[in-house]
Amino acid sequence: ILRRDAATMRRSVHFTLLSAVLCASVAHAGTTPEGQRWLEAKAQEKDVVKHSSGFFYRILKRGDESGKSPGPTDKTLCHYEGRLIDGTIFDSTYERAEPALFAPKQLIKGWRIAMQEMREGDKWELFLPAELAYGDKAKGKHIWPGSVLIFEVEMIEVNPPRTALDFLKDNYVLLIVAVLAMVYFAVNGESGVNSRNRMPLDAARSKDNPRVFMELRIGEEGPFRVVFEIFANVVPRTAENFRQLCTGEKDGYHYLNSTFHRIIPRFMAQGGDFTSGNGMG
Repeated sequence: ILRRDAATMRRSVHFTLLSAVLCASVAHAGTTPEGQRWLEAKAQEKDVVKHSSGFFYRILKRGDESGKSPGPTDKTLCHYEGRLIDGTIFDSTYERAEPALFAPKQLIKGWRIAMQEMREGDKWELFLPAELAYGDKAKGKHIWPGSVLIFEVEMIEVNPPRTALDFLKDNYVLLIVAVLAMVYFAVNGESGVNSRNRMPLDAARSKDNPRVFMELRIGEEGPFRVVFEIFANVVPRTAENFRQLCTGEKDGYHYLNSTFHRIIPRFMAQGGDFTSGNGMG
């Protein structure tokens, strides 16, 4: 009986120790005490709302009610900035001056949930406990286990139209082949080029590049004149096509009255589709 009781006690001690280890592991996976206190203070601030999933957020700007919200797999163009509670910025598309394109399912849990409730044009500030961020994992040189993360997220466009840059990203092999072809022609010179299609070398090296201008209007403002130098000495055929589209002398095709069909604030204005007017022409 004494042996059985001793064995029972040993099992009880082992179980207690195991429970303590498990509890410690669970505690370690959560937000740090400092982060908890910071979130509790943040929750008292004006306009800060607690989401049912456990994170806090503040709406900085509302988009149009007709704006789309992304589903889990919808590619979405966003600007964002990620910070720690001490103010350290660990990532920012604003600093890179280029928005990012990703789907909600690619993101950490808190950001993923919030993003699917935002609309185009919305700008939210998210305050994520570690449980909805990276948990007990370190990320890079700034994010430690248990870190509270702050994200300022601006949703620009859901499922934006593909651009030439998107095509090159998806077809980088073609780009590599094109570069290799350029190297081949540069090395082989005249032996690698059909003489019937070759431009005179002196003309290609000419520094007298043509110039064209466009007059732009922004709403009721303008016109504003923009002058382009066309590098005919580098890409003669492309340059000549562009020049003729500016002057309207080729088959009636003209940039006149073309609209900028896609505007991405602080990034780019896309236009010049003189057939369809929407980037698909």
